[in-house]
Amino acid sequence: KGGDERAAGRRRRAATSVRASEAAMATPTNTVARQEVAPPGGFKPFSVARTLPKTQIRGSYLFLGTALICAAGYYQVGQVNQRRRFFKEDKRERRAAILPFLQAEEDARYVRAQARDVEFESRVMSGVPSWEAGKSVYNTREWMPPADQRVG
Repeated sequence: KGGDERAAGRRRRAATSVRASEAAMATPTNTVARQEVAPPGGFKPFSVARTLPKTQIRGSYLFLGTALICAAGYYQVGQVNQRRRFFKEDKRERRAAILPFLQAEEDARYVRAQARDVEFESRVMSGVPSWEAGKSVYNTREWMPPADQRVG
């Protein structure tokens, strides 16, 4: 029973506090309260229909423009690729043209270094009677260039 009385007291206090806040509102005392109503004859009619703004650019034009820009870009990429391919081929041809001269220089250097090494070997191994300077230590008749070793 005590719980019901407390709840009723809380409801009364809440109701009185709302009324007290309504009474505390500032209202002018020298004017008559007036309710706003529609003007005589009613409000002007207005349209509630959905109206969208006029489209500035059609979608097909956007699609066409995008396609043209992409086509122009791909054309430019193709032109650059052709030019790059031409320069790569030109570089490859120039290198192939000077390759025999470079190979001849390397062969001459190799022969000089080989002769110098055979001369050095004959001086060092002069005390060994069965040693032949410049002869391969491997039992093969096939000549093979030294694998990535610079002689000299």
